[in-house]
Amino acid sequence: MPHTAFVKFHPCLIRRAAALLLPALLGWSLAAGAAGQRYANRPDSIPATPAITLSQSSLIFKPQAVGKQGGAMQLVIVNHTSAYFSTARMLVLGDYSASNCNGGVAPGAGCAISVHFLPTHVGLRQGALILPTQPSLIVPLMGMGIGAEARLSASHLDFGKVEVGRQSDLKSVRLVNHGTIPLQIYGVNTLGDFTQTNNCGPALAPLASCQLQIGFQPTGTGVRSGIIVIADNASDGGSEIVPLGEGTGPLIHFSSARLDFGSVVRDSVSPMQQITLTNTGNAPLQFSQIAVSGDFTQANTCISPMPAGLSCQITLQFHPRSAGMRLGNLSITSNAPGAPGIPLRGQASDFSLLLDHSHLKFKKDKSGKLQLTLLSVDGFSGPLSLQCNDQPESSVDSAVPPNPLPGSSCRFDPVQPLLDPNAGPLVVKLKIKVPAKHRGRYQGRHVLSISAVTGALVHKQRVKLDVE
Repeated sequence: MPHTAFVKFHPCLIRRAAALLLPALLGWSLAAGAAGQRYANRPDSIPATPAITLSQSSLIFKPQAVGKQGGAMQLVIVNHTSAYFSTARMLVLGDYSASNCNGGVAPGAGCAISVHFLPTHVGLRQGALILPTQPSLIVPLMGMGIGAEARLSASHLDFGKVEVGRQSDLKSVRLVNHGTIPLQIYGVNTLGDFTQTNNCGPALAPLASCQLQIGFQPTGTGVRSGIIVIADNASDGGSEIVPLGEGTGPLIHFSSARLDFGSVVRDSVSPMQQITLTNTGNAPLQFSQIAVSGDFTQANTCISPMPAGLSCQITLQFHPRSAGMRLGNLSITSNAPGAPGIPLRGQASDFSLLLDHSHLKFKKDKSGKLQLTLLSVDGFSGPLSLQCNDQPESSVDSAVPPNPLPGSSCRFDPVQPLLDPNAGPLVVKLKIKVPAKHRGRYQGRHVLSISAVTGALVHKQRVKLDVE
């Protein structure tokens, strides 16, 4: 708040306060003078000083904002003798400061001392300027510090033990403005596992109060500390509450935040990966389920209940059923609050197989010819094994065993194609021949099954063969 809004104090009030203070300070002066006379004949005593007069016997300053220095008041010293008067040992007490006439006043001369008031607290601020005369000259100084002053009913709170994830009972703290102007409240900021609500509003009038309700909700076990800062215009720059509590209960920690299985061929199984689960809490961990979703499997060595500090191993594998990016999650159902899941991911690669014809006819001694097109899908790379088997058309999609054409042959070029995901489609030539001596015996329609195989992954296409 601008200083123009500070409360104005009537001069009569300050004069009354001065009337109460002056007798005490004058008594101090007389006592000091008597002490000086008592020791005047000692060799180490301060020699008598020349007569010194002051322009004022006391200084009363205008009310001033705490922490802000006001304008100077002048106090004139006059040296009425022929001796030099030193001000090097001049003392200024309280929230005041003063110049010292560059160390002294020449004989028969005068000097103006500038006295400043810089209040450090709200309320009446007393001080004094003491000149090293015999007896000492004491000038009482008085001023009123004005501003907002925030006071809390408690600056430290202890919530004791609270189970992780649960909310403690609320503790109330009272905020009072003991200042002379409204206490502006700009906000209340909370750090740590603590919460707060309040009814303070944007400002508190002098001597008004409001309540803060503070709670503790630990997110982890062990000692949990925090701080609550009230941003305001108080002279000390803001108020703070330091809360403390202890979280209790089990707590799950994984050795990895996620698992990536990389690229795996569809319908195959990836190498195993392990993740370590540790109970980092201070109470036993009870499991009700350890599960995975998606194209992933798991096995574990975890026991329930698991004592605090104990660990177990979870082994996972990736078995993709479809090509592309495959996502899953490892989840734990237990009595631990907010147990994190572990995201799982893997890339499933595949390939495609296409034929340029679906029907061939054999005439005389001529062979049938086909072209196979192989294409990498989602990054598949590696060699493929090509096979062909034929069977009567009547046995297709039935339980009838294959009836191959004895002596027939399938020749692939290349024999074992190698797919490169960066090379584009790969064309393979296929030549099918049925021996002449078998033509008459196996005349009719057959179905040829053409397969491309890698590991457990198989792609098939069928072509009809008419043998004349």
